[in-house]
Amino acid sequence: MVQRNSKAVLVVVVVIILCVASAAAGYFFYSYFRNSDNITPTPVPSSITGDEEVRWNEPQDTGNLGIFVVDESGWGQGVTQSDKYYYVGTVLSGKYKDGRVVVMEGGCYGMCFSPNIYRMVLMSSQSRGSDIYVLKKQSDSLGDGQYMKLNSGVTVDADYELPGLAFPDEIKGLKPRQILKRDSTFRGMFDLLVTNSEKSFSISQGDVFTSRVQDTTTRNGFYMRAPDGTKVAYKLVVDFVGDDRVPQVTWSGGSRNTDQYNYSDVTGCGSSNYASVVTDTINQTSDLVVAGTNSKGDTIYQLKDTNHKLLKDSYENKYLKDRFTYEEYINSHPMFFWVDPFQRLIKFENAKFVPEAECGKPVIYLYPEHATEVSVYLEPQGGFSYTEPQYDNGWKVLAQPDGTLTEIQSGKQYPYLFWEGRGGIYEQPKKGFVVAQSNVHTFLLSSLTKLGLNTKEIANFVEFWEPRMQGSPYYFVSFLGTQAMDTLAPMLVVPKPDTIIRILMDFSPLNKPVQVEPVQLHSIPREGFTVIEWGGVIR
Repeated sequence: MVQRNSKAVLVVVVVIILCVASAAAGYFFYSYFRNSDNITPTPVPSSITGDEEVRWNEPQDTGNLGIFVVDESGWGQGVTQSDKYYYVGTVLSGKYKDGRVVVMEGGCYGMCFSPNIYRMVLMSSQSRGSDIYVLKKQSDSLGDGQYMKLNSGVTVDADYELPGLAFPDEIKGLKPRQILKRDSTFRGMFDLLVTNSEKSFSISQGDVFTSRVQDTTTRNGFYMRAPDGTKVAYKLVVDFVGDDRVPQVTWSGGSRNTDQYNYSDVTGCGSSNYASVVTDTINQTSDLVVAGTNSKGDTIYQLKDTNHKLLKDSYENKYLKDRFTYEEYINSHPMFFWVDPFQRLIKFENAKFVPEAECGKPVIYLYPEHATEVSVYLEPQGGFSYTEPQYDNGWKVLAQPDGTLTEIQSGKQYPYLFWEGRGGIYEQPKKGFVVAQSNVHTFLLSSLTKLGLNTKEIANFVEFWEPRMQGSPYYFVSFLGTQAMDTLAPMLVVPKPDTIIRILMDFSPLNKPVQVEPVQLHSIPREGFTVIEWGGVIR
């Protein structure tokens, strides 16, 4: 009996040892493969967040839930049909236990760069109405009902937040000076293909990816995938260039740089990317020579061949011949190159040789309900080139209901606030209108009325922009709205307005008509304290 018990105990001990060994081996292999640099991990979120409130899953198309209203005129029909809804997880505990987490990608209205992202919880997979709760803190602006209204059965929850979706404003890579700043304006689902991206490093929230190819999706930025399948974008902080856009560079001859430079590719009212990464047009060893050093001790390079195609194209395509000889152009350090902390070759272009592409004459009207002291703060991501009155950490004016503005400091009167400059990432709209030159005047009057401008504002707009639309038989014209302008040049007005309408026109000449998808133009009611802004893109 004792012998049999001893054998039983021995078997149990052996089983326990084997289980422990198996678990240890499993953990070892899991840790090895998870952290191995030889394997590019698939960008898939963890199944459960740290506090185990949500079980995340791969985004699954739910079909269109139609949370926005389509009004009597049909406004919103095209928008709501193009919205995409994805089931991304299940709430495991708390207020919305067993609710399905849904991400909506849409609500762009054809007048913005990237889709809005709305997060919501469905308390039943079979019904709509009051079972849909939009999470205000983790969704883009709903426009306070000004642009698109929610269906009557949809509830806005102003307080609840899903766990696991907070990402830092700044992250650091594995090497010194690999500092990345978040671009909170870049939205959408994580659609980068693993074959076109690679892991740069990891932080506690997950892997940080960068692209192997240049395209309009990646923009030479760095990206993370949130647990709900959305993307989080970051851009490199170039630490030897200040807010004045003047790189701290000492040239080989001993002189210090005083010129402004762009290290992203300028287009429209902003830039087409976060950094102008050079991939296949330059061989660093054979095409470049040392031009100086920056304030961090890095070598700065320039092209060895002063007739290199990049220089020639820059000089030819930017209409510099009437202002500078080629020799003057070459001797002014028109272009230099820098190897960033991620070993990417970045091109810098002297701003005085970059085409005059900017947000042209945006003007801001203020209409309070009674005489009010108003402060306006504006931050175009590419900086100002001109302001009136002078922008001194904001504009402070006494605004009258008729729009008359008196600058507090000087006592001077102005009809509006005026600025020019460059925004952030800019994409030329694809939707719009093809307008014959003979119809430009009528088209502008009709379109601006639909967008909500009054007679005075329309007259000011047409006076400035119509003369710039005379030289071609046709024009492609489109309009960007408040969301796009908030991306290019965030604006804060104190006290807070009841209504804000921001409009930016983009147009380009055409030799003949082309087929384009029209954009829906729609106005919102001008209620209470109203702020109106209009401008256009100068190329």
